[in-house]
Amino acid sequence: MALDAHFDAICRDLLREMGGRTWKGRQAATAALADLLQGRRWDQLGPHIKEMWVMTLRVIDDVKESVRRTAALTARTLRGTSLRLMDAAQTPPRDVRACCEALLPLMLETGLPSSVPEVRGLSLDVLTQAVRSAGPGPLAPLAPALAPGLLEALSGLEDVRLNYLEQHAQRIGGDDAAGALDSARLAAARSSPLSDALDLLARCVASDPTGAAAMKLAPELTGLVRRGVGLNTKAGTAHFISSLAQRGAFSAPAPADKDASDAPAAAGAAAAARSPVPQLLKALRSAVAAERSAGVRKAYAAAAALVASRSGGEKRLSKFIADSVASYGAAAAGEEGDGGGGAGDEGQRLAGALLLRELMRASPDGFNRHASEVGALGDLWESERRFSVLPVAFLGKMDESADVAAAWRTVWEEGAPSEAAALRMHAKELSSLVAGGLKASSWGRKKACAEAPKIAASDHGALGLKRAPVQAPAASS
Repeated sequence: MALDAHFDAICRDLLREMGGRTWKGRQAATAALADLLQGRRWDQLGPHIKEMWVMTLRVIDDVKESVRRTAALTARTLRGTSLRLMDAAQTPPRDVRACCEALLPLMLETGLPSSVPEVRGLSLDVLTQAVRSAGPGPLAPLAPALAPGLLEALSGLEDVRLNYLEQHAQRIGGDDAAGALDSARLAAARSSPLSDALDLLARCVASDPTGAAAMKLAPELTGLVRRGVGLNTKAGTAHFISSLAQRGAFSAPAPADKDASDAPAAAGAAAAARSPVPQLLKALRSAVAAERSAGVRKAYAAAAALVASRSGGEKRLSKFIADSVASYGAAAAGEEGDGGGGAGDEGQRLAGALLLRELMRASPDGFNRHASEVGALGDLWESERRFSVLPVAFLGKMDESADVAAAWRTVWEEGAPSEAAALRMHAKELSSLVAGGLKASSWGRKKACAEAPKIAASDHGALGLKRAPVQAPAASS
């Protein structure tokens, strides 16, 4: 056929005319492109499909209404053709991969950021449908580029008026109104097509047997945790990390044994040093302490707990618990005066409790294996002295901050099956902890340490104390 023989020349001419000066020429070229697309294969469309999308997205926003209507019809045809080429059930895997590599970054970089609603909606539809149909093979290598763009779009596509409400909700309705607004926004984001696409993308990344896709993606996620903007982007990033960790995506695959006797420990150490997981955990811990939104803070803590328990091995899990315990005392060690510490101090104390609480829920067995291991609490509690989780939780639940106290109380109640038994078991540690805390410069810390013996002593002998015998006063002569 003549169309097949001159397909490339016709495509170039139509694409040039779609950007022409006359509206009749743009409209005619746009309509002709729709006819030209019918039944074409990737080997014909591959050299031109990216430019086809660029020009189609441009004429969707044409100044002439009739051109825009024609562009909408052409966009529908181009969308169907592109999705067919990115469907693993209808197109060979090599062509699916090539089409995804050409179009998905274009949708992220050009379509989603557009100020034209029709362009944003079309780009979002193509992205979500392609993630559903392309399969893990083509998508896993693209994940480091796709996931950050989709996560940023969670906030970018949100109505900007919600940002205004966020800034004034607390002033108008107090903390309850601000929390309710955050919860509603997060629930809406979780039910959006973008969230569905991210869940599918996480499955594709986790299905990579080599783990290369997840390891390349981890630094991008670390950057988003540290610099992400927008409530939905932050929460979406945390949920995406949790989804990957639940599926074991960050677990390094077992190395193939070339020789049973040739397994030097240095190789394992070098692999651990190259792993991006420690940096990701560090970023999540910092985000838990610094984040103001309770919903996002909880999501970050849950993600950190899942990464530590399912992706780092026993040594990393033990360090995670020790660092969480240490966060309660490390903040106190930096306090000055009698003001009780600032917002940063409170954030550190709260972060430790949230991380331990989420770890108890994500991996109860892992928590129980390491809960008796100890972490240093800084110079305030004698740098050589180290404490396990429950004594610190008992002291933390009497913190001057209601949020901090509630979080540590949860750790204590869920970690101690019996309060009296736990007090007797950790009596020596708790006594040392209280004695060291009474030396604090913070009035709030001293108050908590002074209340601890009173509550513990309500169960006689909980701290190994004996009631002193009561003697009658000597008779006066």
